[in-house]
Amino acid sequence: MALIKCPECGKKISDFTDKCTHCGKPITEDDKIHAFVEQQKRKKQKKVMFIISWAIGIVIVIFCVILTMGAISRNLLDKDLGNIFKDDGSTSITSSAEITSDWMSRVVSGKFISLSDVEDEWVAKDKEAK
Repeated sequence: MALIKCPECGKKISDFTDKCTHCGKPITEDDKIHAFVEQQKRKKQKKVMFIISWAIGIVIVIFCVILTMGAISRNLLDKDLGNIFKDDGSTSITSSAEITSDWMSRVVSGKFISLSDVEDEWVAKDKEAK
């Protein structure tokens, strides 16, 4: 037994009844079929909206994770480089921006080396300058 909406008053009635219990309108087989088709359309729309909502939620979560990971890695890199260069009081480097820029220019020019190698070069240059 399923509940359908009366085409006249819009209230829910049994699909086995021949007339609306609220307004008395006779319910034909066409009315019952039409009500069933409308229910199926609404169910499908709800399912699609549910899937779309989940997809949007997942995209938002992934976006937030990527932003958080980027911020954490930048903070860790700045903290590590700050520790390296604070111990060596005479260095002119205050953040990782110069080292990262140097590393990126080498990557773009095809001379790929690791970021830690570039850091080591900068530390060695500072030690030589002393």
